[in-house]
Amino acid sequence: MPIKKLVLLGTIFFVLGITSVQAQCPLIASIDTTATVIMTKPDGQKAMLSDSIMLRDTGSYRLTATVNGSDTLSLSFILTGGEEVVKVCINNPLPSCRDGNTKKTVFSIERHLFPPKNVEIETYKYKRRGRIEGPIFKIKNGSKDTLYGYFSPNFLWGWLEVFDNGKRTGWLFGTRDYQYNGGGKPLFPNSTKKATVGKSGIHVHAGIYRYHILYSTKPQNIGIPLTYKTSTRDRYTSVKSWYHLTCDFEIKYD
Repeated sequence: MPIKKLVLLGTIFFVLGITSVQAQCPLIASIDTTATVIMTKPDGQKAMLSDSIMLRDTGSYRLTATVNGSDTLSLSFILTGGEEVVKVCINNPLPSCRDGNTKKTVFSIERHLFPPKNVEIETYKYKRRGRIEGPIFKIKNGSKDTLYGYFSPNFLWGWLEVFDNGKRTGWLFGTRDYQYNGGGKPLFPNSTKKATVGKSGIHVHAGIYRYHILYSTKPQNIGIPLTYKTSTRDRYTSVKSWYHLTCDFEIKYD
């Protein structure tokens, strides 16, 4: 039967059993087995970082990674208390595409921040056909900042978390085109812009969903740039901050 409407829900904490405590922030680490990482905390104490942990102190953190026992590099980030999560990724993938002998190290840190109250999201409509389909949202920017998308700076593309009987059952991402321009613009202050699941939306069935979208207040992209190069080693590093906006909704049928 045809989909009748989208129904905006209150935040579904009962689904995940989450309480938001800004004084504690999880650090989710994905660290290659060839790397060792030392974390220097704001009070100067050092500890080995090998798995996900809970950060409890605000201030400056420094991560020093040694890959393959020889390549050492450091990145720092600030914990302000407004973070939802910090994600750290360190890997030592296949040789760089530059040539078969050049090794490659990728080291990235992402701070995901709680959004300010003057940036709001709401469900808009469900579109069943056309260039864009599926649930469409509106984001209202009541701040003084221009907002830029995660997958492409001039577009607001997010993804869906799927729930069934109070449990998360999967994720839906849609199409993501990192090179797409298409004449889009960022979300300017005191204006509203539509947001979709990926570039072209996605068809979904009746049920309960959570829409996720990341944005920043400066133009940046999801990529990790080449920041250091020698005859034998390429390093790709980045420290970025993104705001995480969510919207819980239900799709109902007639």
